[in-house]
Amino acid sequence: MSRNRSAHAAAVLSVAGASLAVAAGQVFAESWRPHAPAAAWLRAAMGIVWTLIQTGMIAAVYQGSHRRFAAMLLLGMTAGLTVMTLGRSGASATAWMAAGLLVPSVLVLAPSAGHLSRLARTTCGDQEVRFVLVLSGVGFVYLYSARVADGVAQLSAVGAASFLLAMTAAAKDRLARVLLFLEHRDAQRVGMILWGAAMGLLVVNLAAQRISGAVTPQIGPVAPYQVAAVLIVIAAAFVHEGFRSSSGRGVLANAIGLGTCLVLMAKADGGTLALVLFSVAFLVAVLGRRETPAMITVAFVVALALARSPIVPALASKVSERWATRLAGWSGQAPVNDQMARVHETISMAGVTGHAGAARPAFLIGPAVGKDYMASLIAAQGGIVGLLIAAAAILLFLVALMRRVHRVEGAVARAVSAAVFSLFSANTLITLLWMNDTIPLLGIPAPMLARAGSHLTVAALAVGAVSFGTRVRGHVHAQA
Repeated sequence: MSRNRSAHAAAVLSVAGASLAVAAGQVFAESWRPHAPAAAWLRAAMGIVWTLIQTGMIAAVYQGSHRRFAAMLLLGMTAGLTVMTLGRSGASATAWMAAGLLVPSVLVLAPSAGHLSRLARTTCGDQEVRFVLVLSGVGFVYLYSARVADGVAQLSAVGAASFLLAMTAAAKDRLARVLLFLEHRDAQRVGMILWGAAMGLLVVNLAAQRISGAVTPQIGPVAPYQVAAVLIVIAAAFVHEGFRSSSGRGVLANAIGLGTCLVLMAKADGGTLALVLFSVAFLVAVLGRRETPAMITVAFVVALALARSPIVPALASKVSERWATRLAGWSGQAPVNDQMARVHETISMAGVTGHAGAARPAFLIGPAVGKDYMASLIAAQGGIVGLLIAAAAILLFLVALMRRVHRVEGAVARAVSAAVFSLFSANTLITLLWMNDTIPLLGIPAPMLARAGSHLTVAALAVGAVSFGTRVRGHVHAQA
């Protein structure tokens, strides 16, 4: 099958899968899944099975056959549905009917994943794309175990992300030409243009907040502030490359551009502001000199020490009362709220393989468990082993991205790849440090796992641009 036909097939299947998921979500309700857990021994056995299946899904990323990868993804998602349904509702007919209504969507999305894997192999980017699909599929299983609405939303988001990946694959030659064009342009000027685009998106986001009243408004499948975050980090990468070749020219203009973006981002979403700051630090560490990581580590430790002081929560209250409350509780200046106490208790009492669907974290923590507190949900249903598997999958995904940073052709391609790697690295670091209560950050969904449709679609766009748009040294780009 030609490359374009394969991309179009993946796009059609992705839209069909997302549509089937949305249609299924309109049919049944949460009441169809009574909380009547299976016997403890059966849930323990199912927990072990789910652990083995997740391991197999990760191993399939490194499998040479695209069909075997698609088959393993299909097996993993359907088996996960089975485990979580059995663990929560036992032999309830309505619960199994609810799970069965989602199976057609999974059956359609699995072949789409096979096409995407084949397309990504032509640019040596199949591992990155496969990890996006595997992580989002595992996230679907865990989200479904918490709430039907969360599982349906994640499955439809997987379809949207697959569609964007397919469209990116179809336009890979155009992306490569754009990067080649930018290769011969002033990097700092390109960075300034990206600063301006990010500012425009943040202004649109603030206007949408005022009009709709939503804290994180969306326009179509994406949220403007999340696209702005990606543009800010890519702009920082371009500016860094420009400084290396121009001996620091234009420092003031770019500092103003970055500062303005950060101020607007603070007004839009505090969690994403932290993500941008961590990402820029990672970017400088990756592209900078050897001593740069040590300097950034010292700065990070100093920042944590300052966050313990009384002045920081007072300053944070000027931007967000939520952040001020969280900072005060984290620094010991105020009691920790009940929700955060339950979050940490859920992780500490998860057990080895979890409750295989029988836990009720959405009841204990609230509807936000599938977004801001995804680590608690994974620990509750998959145990400490499930949490370690998810962390390992994300780290292996980052290794694949890092390898690409060092293998791509051209300074611009390297800068864009490093920016995307830095975004996901910062996201992962924030999630891991938050779990240990090392940092007071919230509102950063775990990469590809948490319920955040716009987050997943933006991630798919970023990974697609790197996997399909950049060229690896010494690799012959064949037709799919």
